[in-house]
Amino acid sequence: MYAFPVFKLPEPTGDFKVGTQTFHFVDTNRDEIFGMTGNMNPTRAASIINVYTLNFFDKYLKNKDGSLLEGPNGEYPEVKFATSLFTEE
Repeated sequence: MYAFPVFKLPEPTGDFKVGTQTFHFVDTNRDEIFGMTGNMNPTRAASIINVYTLNFFDKYLKNKDGSLLEGPNGEYPEVKFATSLFTEE
């Protein structure tokens, strides 16, 4: 609550419940073509997704640094960059 303000929204009224829910499904029986096995800590995976998503928006919407999108980064060794479907950098 210190990094982001927490807003108190008014209680919804009416016949329908209001809210959102997010699901993330992983088929652990399927072979991944990029080598991702699904064994990564979910908190780490979510953190990496958030960092790269924000970096994408910074680069393409705000014209800021987008260096994470340029290639491998030692801070995120789990991320693989593919130049085509069958090769990796």
